[in-house]
Amino acid sequence: MGVILLGVCCYAVAAILARLRPPSDALYSAAATTTLATLMLLPTLLALPATPTAIHPEERHLLALLALGGGSTALAAILYMRLVKRAGAAFVSQLNYLIPLWALGVGVGLLGEPLASRHLLALALILGGMALARRERDAGADQTGSDSNRSAKARSKRR
Repeated sequence: MGVILLGVCCYAVAAILARLRPPSDALYSAAATTTLATLMLLPTLLALPATPTAIHPEERHLLALLALGGGSTALAAILYMRLVKRAGAAFVSQLNYLIPLWALGVGVGLLGEPLASRHLLALALILGGMALARRERDAGADQTGSDSNRSAKARSKRR
């Protein structure tokens, strides 16, 4: 459970950092973040004891590594950066809260895992939090909009 919570926090921080990054191409940003993540994991890889399979990987292992790294990871990073640029970090961070929903759906629906009451409670908390955040944001936008309307009316009266 703690690892899942840590993952959610990392996604939230990633959305904020993606929003604060200087304007650049999504491909460049994705390549930079993937390269930095690889460099951060390198000390861990070097600390692992060498095993015969690690020294002499089979061709299918290398192909799987290329498919996962080049396909899934790189493509996801590019799409993520483009989505942050177009929709904003707040929207993307709210999408990250749906990851547990999809994990639960895949686990129960495809893998036959049992559905416990704690799963439904967690789902209710996630969806309730998203609804509350959306409601507060919409209320803030309505108030800002009404302030803008008042300012426009005041300017038109002065003319």
